[in-house]
Amino acid sequence: MRARKRYRLLVLLAGIGLAVGCGRTPQLQPGNRKLLEALRTAVSAKNSQWLASTSKAVEEKRAKNEISDVEFQALHGVIQKANASDWKGAQKEVFTLVEGQRPTVADRDPSRPTKPRRP
Repeated sequence: MRARKRYRLLVLLAGIGLAVGCGRTPQLQPGNRKLLEALRTAVSAKNSQWLASTSKAVEEKRAKNEISDVEFQALHGVIQKANASDWKGAQKEVFTLVEGQRPTVADRDPSRPTKPRRP
């Protein structure tokens, strides 16, 4: 009986871990990765004007529902740190986001058009 309870607990914890995502870096849609690059540039240069411009672009995409809540929270977190003059923390966070992005098929070979899968 004890082994069965432990097994169920293990399966439950594994399911929760998968549902939460195990702390993985949020993946930005290809169209929103330009915002990430602009944010990285603004933070690296410690340029408040570029940061404000990028922040405005992020807000505009959010207003148009062109960015997910997860993407918005990730980018907005970096913007908040930079606005609070925590440039070092913002830089660490933005580089974590950049390095955590996985390439899409189009990223791997942009000259090759993507084909829809056959049913």
